Amino acid sequence: DVFVGILCAVAIFLLSYKGYDRLDNITSNAAGVFALCIAFFPTSSNTDILCSILQLSDNEVRIYAHFISAALFFCTLAFISIFLFTKSSGHKTPEKIMRNKVFRMCGVVILVSIFLIFLTDNVSWLANKLTKYNPVFWLEWCALAAFGISWLTKGELLLADKPQK
Repeated sequence: DVFVGILCAVAIFLLSYKGYDRLDNITSNAAGVFALCIAFFPTSSNTDILCSILQLSDNEVRIYAHFISAALFFCTLAFISIFLFTKSSGHKTPEKIMRNKVFRMCGVVILVSIFLIFLTDNVSWLANKLTKYNPVFWLEWCALAAFGISWLTKGELLLADKPQK
């Protein structure tokens, strides 16, 4: 429930964010819609005790909508971190160069998390060994936290430019 709530909050931030140009706006709006779709189209997996409050019957359309939305959401966040947040006009300060490294690292963490989620869901022997640790949940948290770090860095809460003298 906490993760879904945070996902909805992230969606609202992304939908209300007005970027520097049209691509920023389209990309952040798309990510916001994908985040809402993840929350509103849950999977039917009730094997985890933490998720057994809601009993859903199997529905392929809902399940596929969830997984496709999740993949598009996290890929969009990685795109924003790697390509949009690293844009700049003019001279790059030493702090901006460092922020760009953070953006790229966060984007890579998101992509690696997506890949590991795919592996844990599709490689049966791996899924059997890791199921009790709920790897998908933790990898989703990692990806979302990486984007949070990227977002805070973009807002210069982290690695802000030093004032000019």
